[in-house]
Amino acid sequence: MGYIAHNVSAIVGSGVAAKLVGTAGGLSALANMPANVQFIGEQIEIFHTIPPPFRMRACRLLAAKCTLAVRVDSIRGDPSGKTGQSLKQEIYEKIEK
Repeated sequence: MGYIAHNVSAIVGSGVAAKLVGTAGGLSALANMPANVQFIGEQIEIFHTIPPPFRMRACRLLAAKCTLAVRVDSIRGDPSGKTGQSLKQEIYEKIEK
């Protein structure tokens, strides 16, 4: 998945990225989905460290940033994965607040 979806893999990891792409039916199909792919939060390690009252909010944030990364990957933009890494950093900063 690091070769197909660089930015998504940077955010959620290769295993979860593969599940997302496989469930959606491909990278372009996943890019056309709305940003409500919130089930991914349950499989991310940072999600388990967040207190329960804030989990839904963090899950929405993660889904929105992941959708942005998928759309960048679907148009073959930024093959280095730096966009995904910067989005991941934004996620961590907002969660820490």
